[in-house]
Amino acid sequence: MNILGLTHPMSWNNAACLVADGKLVAFAEEERLIRVKYARGVMPLRAIEWCLACAGLGLPDIHAIAVGWDLSLARTRKERTIWEFLVADGLRRLGTRLEDERVKHVRHHRAHALSTYFASGWDRAAILTLDGSGEQESGLFAKGEGDEVTVIRSVPAGSSFGYLYGKVTEALGFTAHAEEGKVMGLAAYGTPRPGLFDFLETSGDLPEVNKRRLRRFLDALPRRAPGGEITDEHRDLAATLQKAFEEAVVKMARWATAQAGSRDLCLAGGCALNCAANAAILRAGAAERVFIQPAAHDAGTALGAAMSVFRDAIGVRPEADFTHAYHGPDVEPGEVERLVRTGKVPGARKPADLPAEAAALLAAGKVLGWCRGRAEVGPRALGARSILSDPRGAGMRDRLNALKGREPWRPYGPTVLAESAAELVEGPAPESPFMLLALPASARGKALMPAAVHVDGTIRLQTLRRDSNPTLYETIRRFRDLTQVPGVVNTSFNRAGEPIVGSPRDALAAFFSSGLDALVLGDWLVLKESAERR
Repeated sequence: MNILGLTHPMSWNNAACLVADGKLVAFAEEERLIRVKYARGVMPLRAIEWCLACAGLGLPDIHAIAVGWDLSLARTRKERTIWEFLVADGLRRLGTRLEDERVKHVRHHRAHALSTYFASGWDRAAILTLDGSGEQESGLFAKGEGDEVTVIRSVPAGSSFGYLYGKVTEALGFTAHAEEGKVMGLAAYGTPRPGLFDFLETSGDLPEVNKRRLRRFLDALPRRAPGGEITDEHRDLAATLQKAFEEAVVKMARWATAQAGSRDLCLAGGCALNCAANAAILRAGAAERVFIQPAAHDAGTALGAAMSVFRDAIGVRPEADFTHAYHGPDVEPGEVERLVRTGKVPGARKPADLPAEAAALLAAGKVLGWCRGRAEVGPRALGARSILSDPRGAGMRDRLNALKGREPWRPYGPTVLAESAAELVEGPAPESPFMLLALPASARGKALMPAAVHVDGTIRLQTLRRDSNPTLYETIRRFRDLTQVPGVVNTSFNRAGEPIVGSPRDALAAFFSSGLDALVLGDWLVLKESAERR
């Protein structure tokens, strides 16, 4: 059975995936293919095209088209009309119709829930999803047992912690749905102000947002102009928001695990990208293990919708390997060869030992672009489309900020050898393959990796196993042999305002228009003359 999974085109972070013969074979976000960040309101046609080509299939070979949004749950007739128009227009461009019996609509938060529980590979877990809103909900509590997911309770749209975080993000001069991560980073520089958020009701089993009081609070809140000065009041507001969000999430996680009868917790929805809150769940003992699907934002609903339709049709979950996130388009050797040869790319060659040369460049303080293998899914660069650098000097942050046009308060995370993670953090070192946990750095971690430790002493690491990405693993192992440091700074390979690079052509364009010293492009190494002279 072949199932095409889609986000609803009204979403941000639109994506498509393909489950073929019971396995996830392709998953891609539209933004990386059309080069428009977030691809807001865009039917993922290029992602669909790639998914089908990846499996050698055409639309007639697809048995179901699963959309991660249920049109029947529209709150008003106007809303339903808009939703239907967007889906119908997208399907028309795809070459089919809304009336096509293959089109199946899946409730938004059910899609989120299945995307993380089925991807976890666990046989039993509590499930918590949170975002701005989806249909009439902003979250879902559920439990997974075997191949069954049972809803326990939903979080109404009127009590949305995602909406709250987004609205305060806007008040701080940033873009909701896109730049909440900037607020999370800024929070570490401020001091929470007790009593400021009087719209939160925390006396019950679950925290709630009083929408009427929140609206009054937001109406009175001064707005920072985008690009304006960041004041102590802004820092304190960010800190207050983050602390309140963490406390709410911990309480919800504790309730979810108790209701589900499992100490394992699966998270999804845009709020699950908040790595400080994810770590707070573990720190508070609200769960013993946490799994976050790497495309936890709306892109993940394409995956969850396809999984839901497959489960309903076949009776079991499809196979999906999420020990890694590399499910996107590959770097084809032939394409790289053509680009290098026809473009006469200066400084390009195929090293006999790519990891050794890349490690030596990193140890010498060079900054590398890395575009190799299948692209990762989700907003984090995880060693397929990354910028890598030496974490030993705090000054590396300043260089990366200048290179990327990035705000100075935002942290960088490292990719580290999984077996070395325990020496870099205090307390237990959980698996963190998707860079979605901000853990307290140990004294050794702070000494070895000052460029990768945030001002609050946390380190947002990606743990890497050899079988997930052998070439990158070997590069970091060689770097450790040279420096005694078992990891490198890893940030997204993109220019300011652009999506993470997708293709080798994108990577070359970003490389030659930036301050990068070298580029790993498939099996090739491209070195700028300026880097060779330094």
